[in-house]
Amino acid sequence: MQTSKERLIEFCGIEFKGGSSLEAELKIIFPNWEPHHFMKKLPFVDDQGFVVTDFNMECEITSKVIANEVLNKGDASTIEPLKPMVLCFGDMGNHKGFYMHTNEWWGGDTSILKMGYTPYILKMGFKNMYYTLGGKVPGWGMPLSELIGDHTFV
Repeated sequence: MQTSKERLIEFCGIEFKGGSSLEAELKIIFPNWEPHHFMKKLPFVDDQGFVVTDFNMECEITSKVIANEVLNKGDASTIEPLKPMVLCFGDMGNHKGFYMHTNEWWGGDTSILKMGYTPYILKMGFKNMYYTLGGKVPGWGMPLSELIGDHTFV
C-alpha cells in the first residue's frame, strides 16, 4: 500500500493521514526518498529524478563504460548483475524476534520468515557487535547470521 504520509503506527496496524488504516502484525516502512534537485532534469532519469537501471546497473546512456569506471573493472563484460536481497532481524518484544531473508521481490527463489527466540538472539548479537565495533560489521558477521537464521529451528 502506498500512501503520502503515515499518521500513527501502532501495535495492531498503521493509521494514515487520510483516515484509512491497515491492520498488520509486521510493518515495514520505506522512507520517501527524494533525489537531488540537479538530477531531476537530466536525460537519463525517470519522471521522479532517479536513474533507471537493470540488474547490471546499466541504462541506455550510462553504459558499461561508465559502470566500468565506477567499479574500477578492466573489462566491462565482467560486471556481475546486481542480486538484491533483504536480510533483516527485528525485535518483536517479549524476547522474541523475526528473521527475514528474501530475494523473491526481485525474481529470486529465497523466501524465509522465522519468528521466535533464535531470531531475537541473532538481533541482539548483531546489535551488540554493531555498536561494539563502531558500526563496522566484520566480513563473517552477515554470512554467519544468514547461515544460522536460514537453518535454525525457532
